[in-house]
Amino acid sequence: MHGGRAFIKPLPFALASNGAQVRYGVSTSDLAASQGIGMKWYRNDVPWNFSQGSFTGIEVVAGAFSSVNAATVAAVAASVKSYGLKPLFVITVNNNPGLSATWTSGIPCTPAQFASMMAWLVAQPGLQGLDWELFNEPDGSSWYITPTLNAQAHHLAYAAMKAADPTCTVHGLVLQGMGPTGYGPETYYNSFVTAAKALSAAFPVGFYEIADFHIYFLNSNNITNDLAPDAYGGSNTPWPGWRTIANWQANRIAQGDTTPMWITEFGWQYTGDGQMTPQLQAQFYQNYLVSLLGTDPVNNVLYSSYLKAMFQFAMSAGGANWGIIGQPAVAVLTKLVSGH
Repeated sequence: MHGGRAFIKPLPFALASNGAQVRYGVSTSDLAASQGIGMKWYRNDVPWNFSQGSFTGIEVVAGAFSSVNAATVAAVAASVKSYGLKPLFVITVNNNPGLSATWTSGIPCTPAQFASMMAWLVAQPGLQGLDWELFNEPDGSSWYITPTLNAQAHHLAYAAMKAADPTCTVHGLVLQGMGPTGYGPETYYNSFVTAAKALSAAFPVGFYEIADFHIYFLNSNNITNDLAPDAYGGSNTPWPGWRTIANWQANRIAQGDTTPMWITEFGWQYTGDGQMTPQLQAQFYQNYLVSLLGTDPVNNVLYSSYLKAMFQFAMSAGGANWGIIGQPAVAVLTKLVSGH
């Protein structure tokens, strides 16, 4: 089911969108637009251990947590829910020191400190029963965390969070992309799994309940030349495509990871791109999402048997120039959600 074939049934996975960091609150226009399309989730960033403007992070110093900022997160959750959406919060980390094996003073940075913060956070008023992503793109240069430290943080945080709030849902990995064999994201993932299995033979039980990933459609030689949704290739096109997801899932299965998959960021850039137009972006959404209605040709199962949610990044231009370009894409996404 690839290409521009007409769709006749609603998406078998949830469609969702991304918002800004919680220090900005939420955009009611973005929430209203997400609700109008029929989206189910709304994702926001929560800084753990660094200051951004008036938001000092959740853990100001080791063992000192900000109730004011936790209340801000709870207010964002309540606002998202008021639009009939479910909140997903991703915990972001300062890239200096990022995550370290030891700590002496200043910004919290160890897996144990992260776990204690998460246990405290999920127990705060208004924050029970929510979904939490552990870190954002830890394999990327902006946030880099070693696979071993990341596995340790997941293992400690999962147990601490479940003890503090058994109703929370823990999402893990949140890698910046999916790539062919030997490419960066897969190398990072496999190293993470090796470290996790050294901690627990029961991997992934006790690390996360849902595995999250990102996928964008960029030609690695030129970021302003967006690729079509069915593109897949070698060194020049390592990221996109429906087949990339299938190959990635095959590697996960080989590693013993059969948790559901969410893609919590995907989309096409539009500012500064001579190729992209509102009509083309809308067509790309249709082609890509309709393709995912069908059968994964690598694992011979429906994509929807393991792919459970797709998060558009983002709803507006505030999403670093990755937003939906007006009515054509809105109309397509609404039709895909409803099946009409």
